[in-house]
Amino acid sequence: MAKKVVKKKAVKKAAVRKPAARKTTKATTARKKTAAAKKPSPANQSQPITEMMMTQNKSKFEKLSQDAAKNGKEQVEALIESGNLFMKGFEDFTKTYVDLAQSAAERNNQAVKALLSCKTINEFAETQNKWVQQNFDDFMATGTKLSELTIKIATDAFEPINDQFSKTVKKAGESLAA
Repeated sequence: MAKKVVKKKAVKKAAVRKPAARKTTKATTARKKTAAAKKPSPANQSQPITEMMMTQNKSKFEKLSQDAAKNGKEQVEALIESGNLFMKGFEDFTKTYVDLAQSAAERNNQAVKALLSCKTINEFAETQNKWVQQNFDDFMATGTKLSELTIKIATDAFEPINDQFSKTVKKAGESLAA
């Protein structure tokens, strides 16, 4: 069988009209250039503002960094002073504790001698009751004295830190108010 060849009709494409290109004259080009020169570009406008902001921020940053360095130095000094006060207080605490322990040991030694010199059971019981009562009273007095000394050490040692913290908060409040 013979193939039939069908020719397709050529479809004419409709001519699409393009808008005519504008002819620019030298005068038009010159007008556009002078208008562009008169009208500052956004990049040209922001340059002085950017420079001004950078110089202001630079001076603010320098002041802020100087203040931070000064504040850091003051905080370190406060910590050193606090540590020195704590060590002095701890030394006093240790000395007081050793003195109290020695006096308690002496009293206990005397009490044992008194117990050994007792001749009757009633005398022994009476001496032992006195000794127990004395030890209890000494224990309470020693505990009170050591706790008061501990509170004093803590208060004295943290005073420089509290003062520095108060100064820092005050400076921060003043800078925020300004």
